[in-house]
Parts: sequence; structure tokens; C-alpha cells
Amino acid sequence: MRDHRAAALGLIDRGADVVTGIGGPVGVGAIQGAAQDDVWAIGAEQDQYVTAFDRGQVEGAKRLLSSALKRSDAAVYDSIKSLVGGAFAGGTAVYGVGNTGITLAPFHDTEADITDEVKATLEQIETALAQGTLKTGVDPVTGELIAGEAPEPGSCILTDPSAATPPATTTAP
Repeated sequence: MRDHRAAALGLIDRGADVVTGIGGPVGVGAIQGAAQDDVWAIGAEQDQYVTAFDRGQVEGAKRLLSSALKRSDAAVYDSIKSLVGGAFAGGTAVYGVGNTGITLAPFHDTEADITDEVKATLEQIETALAQGTLKTGVDPVTGELIAGEAPEPGSCILTDPSAATPPATTTAP
């Protein structure tokens, strides 16, 4: 965890204003380091407020914005349900925003820090992802970049022109 904390602090030194720790337990050092250094953090895979910040008991919990949840429990549940129901078929199932495979954790201690405008933009992005109208540039099955479709870093391209595009974000190189 110390190496990941050091990596996060290095990103902060280079100007990052949000750090995301990915990779299960190995990302905990990164988000704890960032949050404890008064920088916003975003967890991944599970609700890091519950796990990494012990339901708000670990220093820095007030700087954890949310976590991107990988809901593998939904895939397991659906597989067991189809098996019990006699409809199980082998193969690949893709879970994303549209079928509860990916979602955001509650904001917990940062609820008051997230503006209604940001919440509305997040809902628009979630809807566009679920409908398949948001061009991410990533193949949902393989995870590979799709040539010519990857948006520029810091941008969000919605194919529905009536949907709002969030402002660009600053990221460390």
C-alpha cells in the first residue's frame, strides 16, 4: 500500500486534483493517500467508503467522492437464477450500466459537496451509457480501444446532442 500511496502523492505533486485507485486492495493506498492529503479520491470495484475508510472511521473519508462499483454479484445472481430456472446457457455475458453490472456508490460524507448540476450530469451520463449513446471508444466485450472512436482525454462525447456534456477535467500526465 505504501507504494500506491507514494504514487498517488506523486500524481498530486504533478497537479492531479482527483485520484482514482483501481485494482482492488492495491488501490486502497492510493485513495487513502490522496484523501488524507486533502485531495479528492474515487474508489473502484467496491464501496471504498465501507472497506478502505471503515464506514467513515479512517482519516480522509470526507474526501472520498464515490466508488465505481463492479457488481459481479448481479452476474452471479443472474447465472444462478437462470440455472435454477432451467434456462442457463454458457457463453459470455456483458454487464454494464444498463443491466446493473456497473454503478456508483453513494456519496456518503461528500453528499453535500456534490452539486445538483454534477448529479444531473452523472445521471445523464449513466442514461447515455445504458442506452449505448455515449461513445467511450472502448469495446464493451474485449475492453480494447476502438480505432477512431476514443474521445480526447478530458472530453465526453454524447451522441444525443440534447444531453449535457460535462466540463473537461484536469488530469496528471
